[in-house]
Amino acid sequence: MRILITGASGHLGRRLVQAACQAGHRVWAWTSPREVVTPHSELPATFTSVELTNPVQVAEAYSQVRPMAVLHAAAMSSIAECYRDPVRAFRVNAEATRQLVGLCVADIARLIYVSTDLVFDGGTGNYQEDDLPRPLSIYGKSKLDGERAVIQHPGLLVSRLSWLVAGGTSERPHFLDQQIASLKQGKPIQLFNDEWRTPLGIDAAAQALVTLATTDFSGILHLGGPEKLSRYEMGCTLARLLGVKQELVEPIKQGDVKTPEPRPSDVSLNSARWRQLMPDSPWPTFAEALEVGHAVRAVH
Repeated sequence: MRILITGASGHLGRRLVQAACQAGHRVWAWTSPREVVTPHSELPATFTSVELTNPVQVAEAYSQVRPMAVLHAAAMSSIAECYRDPVRAFRVNAEATRQLVGLCVADIARLIYVSTDLVFDGGTGNYQEDDLPRPLSIYGKSKLDGERAVIQHPGLLVSRLSWLVAGGTSERPHFLDQQIASLKQGKPIQLFNDEWRTPLGIDAAAQALVTLATTDFSGILHLGGPEKLSRYEMGCTLARLLGVKQELVEPIKQGDVKTPEPRPSDVSLNSARWRQLMPDSPWPTFAEALEVGHAVRAVH
């Protein structure tokens, strides 16, 4: 199957390329010209630098691939950057998505749009696919705008992902790596005890998305982990796995940190529809995802 993966510069995009190649698909991967990327030289994928805010470049690059399916993982995902530059946030997350949707519909290709749990306001948690999204941030609003471009076309899929448990790279470090480094050095970290997510291992997310590319499931699908955890609870689990003092993880409230936009409290996702559709898909706990993705071991 010819699969095009956007956002191959990112944490998830790299895993998607790897998972798609390992599944035997022919893979084309678009990276951002704004980032230095070291491609997986051992993987049989074709990497191309594409600026998503350039419609002509996008159309030309798409015509060279003519994919059967597109895994659209590219996004302007930094909440702070989206707040500082909302125009670009909507150009990347919404307008570029609308163009890709148009190209796929015209070419009778499948598209899976990777969205986020942050389209919800966090008032209730345990969100199902039919619940009304009310994003609080520019990032969430731009991703919701992209969703609307997708769901009006049968055969296309919006996949809302919860917070991903991922390890970083030298080019793109992940803040989990920073937490691990601090704890190993005996330095305290502060985490919210009133903000909840359903963390999902990034490799499990990538495998699920690649599999979904080969199905005809459409509409909206939530991909979250099996546990609802606060940021503080995640930190305590991390400390336990590292074998360091749990007291190094200090609980704080969202209100203790001033932010330009409000933070949602509970954006935990209900993934029952995904589990019913794909019961054999990997579904690691937070601790299991940490042990695999970060090779977390106790400090001796």
